[in-house]
Amino acid sequence: MIFVYSQDMPLAASIYPEIVAIIVGVLLVIEIIRSVPSGSAAADSSMGADIDLAEDEKTRSGMRKAGLVFGSIFLLLLGLYLFGFYITIPLFILGYMLLEKESIILSGIFAAVIGFVNWYVFGELLSLPFPSGLLVG
Repeated sequence: MIFVYSQDMPLAASIYPEIVAIIVGVLLVIEIIRSVPSGSAAADSSMGADIDLAEDEKTRSGMRKAGLVFGSIFLLLLGLYLFGFYITIPLFILGYMLLEKESIILSGIFAAVIGFVNWYVFGELLSLPFPSGLLVG
């Protein structure tokens, strides 16, 4: 669907969504091929999706990790909406690295470098500015 919508965009603006759509499509095909059981594995009943919680996921620690994942995704989307791509992505990287107990100096340097590279490559080189957030710009 993204690929179809990007066809109406100028070339510079359509490059990023088209590349992402192609990569996701290839990965989807690979996953579909992997999920189809072969003749010898057809009798294996362990094949398929497991939507039950594992024992370690039922613990307080497992629930905390799941909450952290969903909370992170929610905060990322909210940040993209409110502050835009160029501010949210470095802040998200900084927050994630600090949660993973990396040093604040390394985290800050890494987030700043990623933020600069995103701004320079997409905003300056490709002239593909991402939308600014509701509160910024």
